[in-house]
Amino acid sequence: MPFTSGNVKTLNEFVDAMATYAVAQGWTLLAGSENQSDSGVFPINSRYYRLRIVDSLDNDIRLNGPFRVRATPGGANVTPTSISLSSGSTGANTEQNLLTTGEWDALPTDDAFFNFDFGANQLIRELVLTGPSIGNRGPQIVELYRSEDNRNWDLIRKWTGLSWGASETKILTLPADSSIHFSATPSGGVRRGCEYWLQGPGYDVTRRVYLGFKLFVDLNNLNHGMYLNGATSFVAALGFDGQLNGNENGPVFVIDCSGESIDYWLYVNSTRIIAVLRSAAGDYASFYAGFVGAFANPDQHSNPIYLAGTSPRLSGGTYYLWDEANTSNSCFFNPGEGGGQLLDWDGQWVNVSNNAKNVSAGHRAFGNPQMWVFPWSVGSAMNLSVPPLSTQGFPAGGANNQSNNIHWLKNLRITLQDELPVIDAIVQGKTYGHRGVLQGVIAIPGAASVVPEQVINVSGVNYRVFPRRTIREGSQWCAIAEI
Repeated sequence: MPFTSGNVKTLNEFVDAMATYAVAQGWTLLAGSENQSDSGVFPINSRYYRLRIVDSLDNDIRLNGPFRVRATPGGANVTPTSISLSSGSTGANTEQNLLTTGEWDALPTDDAFFNFDFGANQLIRELVLTGPSIGNRGPQIVELYRSEDNRNWDLIRKWTGLSWGASETKILTLPADSSIHFSATPSGGVRRGCEYWLQGPGYDVTRRVYLGFKLFVDLNNLNHGMYLNGATSFVAALGFDGQLNGNENGPVFVIDCSGESIDYWLYVNSTRIIAVLRSAAGDYASFYAGFVGAFANPDQHSNPIYLAGTSPRLSGGTYYLWDEANTSNSCFFNPGEGGGQLLDWDGQWVNVSNNAKNVSAGHRAFGNPQMWVFPWSVGSAMNLSVPPLSTQGFPAGGANNQSNNIHWLKNLRITLQDELPVIDAIVQGKTYGHRGVLQGVIAIPGAASVVPEQVINVSGVNYRVFPRRTIREGSQWCAIAEI
């Protein structure tokens, strides 16, 4: 299974590297581009822009003069005629008014903005705005965003503390060059919302693998992540959550991006992608996206897509922060409740859950899962009241829990021949049993015998060892084949 590794500053840079490497292994890039992970310095040159008006001293926000965009300081007006206003715009606002008289208003409580489409990449250096005759109604905050796809927006400049005289005209200037934009890291790496879709060779021409990665960034807490998606085909016009048999509630991958140093290990074959990323905080975040090795032929289970990241997608599309204490904040091989999902043979997405949601660290077994990943799901070999194939065996507290100290994986040891027991990672379900194997992934006991990133050899194949995020307990390790 082809393997590569490297170091990046941001998740955007990693996804670029992932797409490039996947294409080299026979995959096709269907959406997304290297422009979505540029160096983050001016001049900015994009097709789509958004101007957001945030606040005023009055109970109204107004602009009263023609709005102008310039590509050079003091130069000609290049404002496009293709402008759309947000629903927050009020009164007699029209796109034409904005371009001619410049009349535009909104309530401060509205998320008011307008978008413009240049039709092709356009460099911007100046914005010209004229405030209202009542200065207190002029915007105090103006934000400029850009986009490569008219869906995912990147904040590139923010002007705050603006005050306005009566009918005053302001020129808001963007740097000419070598200045890092608002959402960039200090060293220039971009953290930007964007989307990628990749098509893998799959089984054959009628059963390809379609994987989606939608990036997001929270600049307040420096969490950087992406929503994982999979589908049975791809149509660009349908958007990220609208693809055939797509997963609009797919799991999430989140990583700390404050340190600007992310080491990654990337595993790609014709049907799946696995990645493990280690942040500067020493957290090993991971995801699996693509086919499992199904216990069925392709006609019986034509698209056995397994998606698993660090956590489920929570209500409202939110997510667990990378260091948030929750037993469902986990990894692809031992997923939290809904943090893994399988497209089953009947075309339905089914939750794959080993750990229940609980506001604590460590583990809490999911009491009645539809599917789970063996062997991290199973219980104790040291307690006669808990059979080894029980879903019990995690921390004390409740009918479905036993002390983690007696989890059977934790108590396996190296043999007298200095060999580690290894066990295939299998997605299982209550109704039909085995669904498929996580390709190239095995479980190993970590009881004082392995360390993160250690390479072990199993039957002539090198495997690299990784823990579940920051957990180093003996039952929380996997190894991935590096062929």
